[in-house]
Amino acid sequence: AGLVIKNLTLEGTMTGVNHSAAFIGRANGAATIDNCVNKVNVSGTHTLGGFVGITSSAVVISNCKNYGNITATSATATDSYTGAFIGRENTSASSVTNSANYGDITGLTGVASGILYSGKVTNSYNAGTVSNVGGEAAPIAHWAKDGVTNSYYIADKISGNTVLQTYGTAKPASAFSSGEVTYLLNGSTAENATWGQELGVDEYPVFGKIDYP
Repeated sequence: AGLVIKNLTLEGTMTGVNHSAAFIGRANGAATIDNCVNKVNVSGTHTLGGFVGITSSAVVISNCKNYGNITATSATATDSYTGAFIGRENTSASSVTNSANYGDITGLTGVASGILYSGKVTNSYNAGTVSNVGGEAAPIAHWAKDGVTNSYYIADKISGNTVLQTYGTAKPASAFSSGEVTYLLNGSTAENATWGQELGVDEYPVFGKIDYP
């Protein structure tokens, strides 16, 4: 089954060079991360992630939140990758489900991604900014072989030399605060809801808050 990390919250600051992340710097084998929260701000020259810096195997992330700011510090690193959950994925086998990013993702070259560089994204959203003055800004993912399903981002928080809008659905900030995105994440129904939001209290949808579907 590989490495399993569950029910863990990390806080602090991490300054590295490359392959840096709060949970796993480099994943060479299968890993599962479930119900975890990252509040670590990660910075370095390239290949940085909130949860995983780089992986060459399947990493399954579910029911997680990233609040950490992921920041590239070198404008000369042509292979720079920054991502809220996974900075770089070499196989497109990883996935992120029922998860949300609130941190700011900043690249200077290469690719900056609101969720992950490459893989499958389902029932998730990016509420943080993604900026990349010298490269590509991907609101959700740079590439998704198995698709991005029912996932959203705030339209005016994405900027870069190139903005990739292939994956995910753009929404205004008001759609997140009004309950619209919560409704969509629940499959456009209140039955068997997994996301909830107390309007006027929660700015964004909350996974597991089923008292407020």
